[in-house]
Amino acid sequence: VRVEDSAGAELPAVGKAVFSPSDTALADVLTTDPIDPEALAWAGSTVHSAVAGDLRGIAGAPCLSPDNEAWFVGSESAIGTSNYLMITNPTETTVTIHLTALGATGTLDTGTRDTVVVAAGETSRVSLGALAMDSRIAIHLYAESGTFGALLQQSVLDGAQPAGVDVISPSIDDTTLWIPAVRVDPRYEDSLRIVNPHDEAALV
Repeated sequence: VRVEDSAGAELPAVGKAVFSPSDTALADVLTTDPIDPEALAWAGSTVHSAVAGDLRGIAGAPCLSPDNEAWFVGSESAIGTSNYLMITNPTETTVTIHLTALGATGTLDTGTRDTVVVAAGETSRVSLGALAMDSRIAIHLYAESGTFGALLQQSVLDGAQPAGVDVISPSIDDTTLWIPAVRVDPRYEDSLRIVNPHDEAALV
């Protein structure tokens, strides 16, 4: 299988794995031309690793299939925490994405960031720095037409010291959700965050 970036350059392969390393910010739309489309099944992920700077730490996230809706349940809007949405439009037309945020007591003020316009084949990095302060947040993205892929990047500073970076993958709203591979460790404070986007109470 040949995998190309948006400029048409082929990514190097080692065995059955294809790698695209970068020392700078990397956001791209990758394409493949399978020999047998009906037999093709593949998966990908991104890995961030930095030994210095505000983004010091290791984080990973799966590659995404485009959709017209995504929920990000995680992080907080607080002093020392930075949140950025990385939104990619893999289609050939511009997509307008509506953004809403929920907190511990309801809808949060997003400032002027209630819509994001992403050009065809482009990636936008959207800061959520204007989001109202809240100890737990959830972000909802929705496009009336067109599809997109998005991730939420969270980085934390403890004073002037980097305290880690994380990438939150999108979730969905449904009547049944499975959360696999949860490890409850008595050394840490574990919690489950549940978002109810509706106007009436939900029994979960």
